Amino acid sequence: MVNFIAIFGTLAFSHAIFLAVFFWRRQEGNRMSNQLLALLLLALAVRITKSVVGIVIPGTGKYAPVLGVVGMVAIGPFLWLYLKSVLEKWSDFPAKQALHFVVPAIFIIAFLLLPRSATYYFYQAAVVHMGVYTAMSAFLLARQLPASNLEKTGRQWMWLLTLAVGLIWTTFFIQLLSDTSQTYVLITTCATLTLYLLSFWGMARMKVFSKSSYTKIPPDEAQFAALAERITRLFEAEKAYTDSTLSVTRLAERLDVPPYLLSKAVNGVFQKSFPELLHDYRVAEATRRLLHPDYSHLSIEGIATESGFQSLSAFYTAFKKVHGVTPTEWKRQNGS
Repeated sequence: MVNFIAIFGTLAFSHAIFLAVFFWRRQEGNRMSNQLLALLLLALAVRITKSVVGIVIPGTGKYAPVLGVVGMVAIGPFLWLYLKSVLEKWSDFPAKQALHFVVPAIFIIAFLLLPRSATYYFYQAAVVHMGVYTAMSAFLLARQLPASNLEKTGRQWMWLLTLAVGLIWTTFFIQLLSDTSQTYVLITTCATLTLYLLSFWGMARMKVFSKSSYTKIPPDEAQFAALAERITRLFEAEKAYTDSTLSVTRLAERLDVPPYLLSKAVNGVFQKSFPELLHDYRVAEATRRLLHPDYSHLSIEGIATESGFQSLSAFYTAFKKVHGVTPTEWKRQNGS
C-alpha cells in the first residue's frame, strides 16, 4: 500500500510541477493568467505531497500537515484568481486581489505556532476554505462566462478546471470522514488521474491558452443594448455619475460584468468613450443646478464637485466643450 501511494503521489507531484513550470514560462497568451494557473498547479502539487510524506516518511511531526494546509488554502484563491484574470483579461495583478491571501497567511502562521493538537481543526478549516472558493469559482463562471467572448474550448476549459478542483476537494472532504490509508490512496489516485486527464485535454487543445481563445465573437447588439439600459437607469435613477471616483472598473463591479464588456457597450450604444459619457452626464447635472434655486447658495466650484468633477479645471473644460462658454457666462446668458 505504501509503495502504491508513493508511486501515484510522485507521479501526481511530478506532473503538477512539470505543468506549473510549463505555464510559468509560457509566453503565448495572457501572461498573468498563465502564471496564476502555474501557481494553482504548484499548490496542488504541494497538497498532494503531504498525502505521500505523511505515510511514506513517518515521524515528520507537524511539518507534513503544514504542507497540506499550505497547499489547500492556496488552491482556492489561485483557482478563483485564475478564472477572474481570464474573464477580465488582466495584464497586471490588481493590488487589491492580494487580500485573498490574508486568510491563508493567518492559517499558516497560526498552524505553525499552535500545538499539534490543533492540527485537525486547522485541516477542517482549510477544507472548508477550499470548498468555499471552489463554490465561488463556479458561481463566478455561471454569472460572467455567458457574457464573455471566450471560444467554446475556452469555456469548456474553465468549467473542466473548476470541476476538477471540485472533485479533488471532494476527496479531501471524504478524508475528514475517514482518515485511513485507503483514503490516502483515493486522494492520490484521484488527484493523479484528474491532473493527467485535464492536462491531456488541455494539451490537445493548446489554443485554449492563447489570446485567440479570448476573442471569438463580440456580444451581440441586444446584449449591448441591455447593458446600456442598465447604465442609463443607474445614472438617471441613482445619479451614480456624481461619484467623482467612478471608473469603468468600479461601475463594472457594481453591474457585475467584465470591464471590457461595459466599455464596448458604451462605445457601441452611446458612440462615445466612458469618460466622455461621464462628462456629458456631469455637465448636464451641473447645468441643471446652475439655474435651480435650490442650489443658488453653492459656488461654481461647489456645483462642479457635487456634479462629480474632481477639479474645477476639468469642469470648466468639459462645460465649455458642451456649451461653448464658461459656466459663469452661460449662467448670465440664461438670465440668472
